[in-house]
Amino acid sequence: MNIWAKGMLRLLSIRLQVQGHPPAPPFLLAANHLSYLDIVVLSALAPQGFVAKSEMATWPILGPMAKGMGTLFLDRGNPRDTLRVSRELNTLWQMGTSACVFLEGTSSNGDCILPFHSALLENSARHSRPVVAAHLRYTSPDADVRNVICWHGEQAFLPHLFHLFTLPRIEAQIRLDSRPTLASDRRQLAATLWKRVEGFRQQAIPVQAARGQAVCEQTVAKHTAAEKAIEEKPVLNAELASS
Repeated sequence: MNIWAKGMLRLLSIRLQVQGHPPAPPFLLAANHLSYLDIVVLSALAPQGFVAKSEMATWPILGPMAKGMGTLFLDRGNPRDTLRVSRELNTLWQMGTSACVFLEGTSSNGDCILPFHSALLENSARHSRPVVAAHLRYTSPDADVRNVICWHGEQAFLPHLFHLFTLPRIEAQIRLDSRPTLASDRRQLAATLWKRVEGFRQQAIPVQAARGQAVCEQTVAKHTAAEKAIEEKPVLNAELASS
């Protein structure tokens, strides 16, 4: 599927820059999430499966493509669906297939990295499987990246996609951590991965990082509270631990 992805990059005038090298498969990437473009960009990096929100399965163009790539669709409104997807990720690993998870649980404009949800890391923590942190960033001299290339909030899908086709050039940058992360506790694993990805973001855009720090802290606090509410559900935690 990376041949298809590279073709899509050419169609959308996206130039890919990669810092670092993907590990030998099977691997698990934990990346920040900026847009539906992330799946195309990361697929061009290396063949891998993805976890995406269930709504994507019904989208024109990208929905059928995602299905063809074997994407695991997660119903984010149903916490128990995380258990099913976690088991399927484990099956992919056992089959030697790599995968990528967007642990923020939603896309953003890139001003900061939202807290990482830990549930999908249960098997990685339990079986001491390394996870590679990855930071995605888009730039373009022809557009407001935060609102034209990043896709977040209540933006409509098709108008956003059609606008992308009008841009003369988009730069996609991936930075891969040279040190895969290991931890026996999934919450600790998620926290360490978040620190790595947020650190890469601040190194890539130090001026914006400093200017948006207050907004970032408020956003992180909000999403941390939501993550804590999910983590405190004992039945779900017990099911994950026994999966």
